[in-house]
Amino acid sequence: MIDVPLVLRDDAVPEPSGPRYPSFVPATELPQRVPGESLIASVPHATVTLSTRCGQAPWLEVWRSGGGATVTLTDQRVTVGARVFRGLRAHQQATKITGLHLWYDRIVDVGLWIAQGDGPSHLILTAVEDERDWRLAVGTPDLTVEGPELAEEVVVAIARRHLVHREGDEPQVTRELRACAAGVRMRPGPGRGATVRLPGVGPGNRPHPV
Repeated sequence: MIDVPLVLRDDAVPEPSGPRYPSFVPATELPQRVPGESLIASVPHATVTLSTRCGQAPWLEVWRSGGGATVTLTDQRVTVGARVFRGLRAHQQATKITGLHLWYDRIVDVGLWIAQGDGPSHLILTAVEDERDWRLAVGTPDLTVEGPELAEEVVVAIARRHLVHREGDEPQVTRELRACAAGVRMRPGPGRGATVRLPGVGPGNRPHPV
């Protein structure tokens, strides 16, 4: 049994955010932010897929947002909120929201794929948790224009988060993290992609060669 990091919240039963699951602002798909958390961007009307694997096994899709979701990126985490009955406040399920979040200290790479034409471009975040990896793919045509700058900002935020939480790394790893925190460039053309891997961490949260 795979322990998928998804939660079903209900506006009528407020619950605080925790390390594993987020909580949401009532009647929205936006997360309740923790103290000191700063917003980078929100991506509405996105199609989101969550996949998982152990080691180098093939990726297995375990959840898809269906009709769209809001993805919120802050300086600490990425959060997904999806309401099936958004806009139908009279529906008895309108207060329900499915959500998840991944903290940046667990994210090991950031990918960006730019679509050709009018199709959705994708922001892809990979996280590690014990022996299992998680891949969050966010797709929307809006990312064709906005994706490169957003991906660059997210890499910087993730690198800064790693620098805070990963004391004792090898000096070269720390130097590479500081370089990422100072800024990266992710500008693939149509039909192409780019990926930045945070140094010092590999699948299953095992250090990879520096």
